[in-house]
Amino acid sequence: MKFISGHFPYKTNLWCATDTDKKFSKNLKRQAADWEYRTKTITYEHNAHGFRTKDFSEVKWEDSIVIFGDSYVYGTGLAFEDTVPMQLETLTGIPTVSIASSGSGVDSTFSNSLTLYNHYPKPRAIVHLWTSLDRYVDFGQSPPYMFFLPNENKGYEPKINWGARSKLYVAAERAIWGDKVPRYEMSYFSHTSEILLIDHFEGIDLARDQDHVGSKTTAAVAKQIASQLCL
Repeated sequence: MKFISGHFPYKTNLWCATDTDKKFSKNLKRQAADWEYRTKTITYEHNAHGFRTKDFSEVKWEDSIVIFGDSYVYGTGLAFEDTVPMQLETLTGIPTVSIASSGSGVDSTFSNSLTLYNHYPKPRAIVHLWTSLDRYVDFGQSPPYMFFLPNENKGYEPKINWGARSKLYVAAERAIWGDKVPRYEMSYFSHTSEILLIDHFEGIDLARDQDHVGSKTTAAVAKQIASQLCL
């Protein structure tokens, strides 16, 4: 069983998802002269498994924090050092491994958590930034999946209660890990936080694409995570 990523292995990109060259050109005209992304270089580099993190051969899992999530954790529109995982690693001094992809769903996140549980050493701690409960994944795509959300994709099937299914995935994830390692859960999505009874965090700034959260937000989120894990 392998980790599921929506990004190609060993692929380096200058743009990703909503962070496009075209959108950047438009944002340059709209933002202030001192806008940080006017001159800041961003590259998206992926390891052999398609994740924006170090090669797994270099990871000492038992000494590392593993953080799961979607594009907000992956860091769409952010330089690598400004992502939540790297902000957390800098803040705590503990190696942090990002198992996050643009467009991932609760179902793919659960699958990756199960892969970690079954095939890798138990990490020092686990963090989940759960995405929207209404999102689901088509595992038949290449890269392995794409996300579906109501009113955004023609392939979305509204008659199925995807939120209820997602709640079961979260419950299963909590059951398999139990109290085996320190864990912390939060979400940028208010409805997800309300339903799962976890912390919610509102963005306080925006990334280069002006759609995802910015570096001030990720720094605050990393500080929140560190305070809750108490490592």
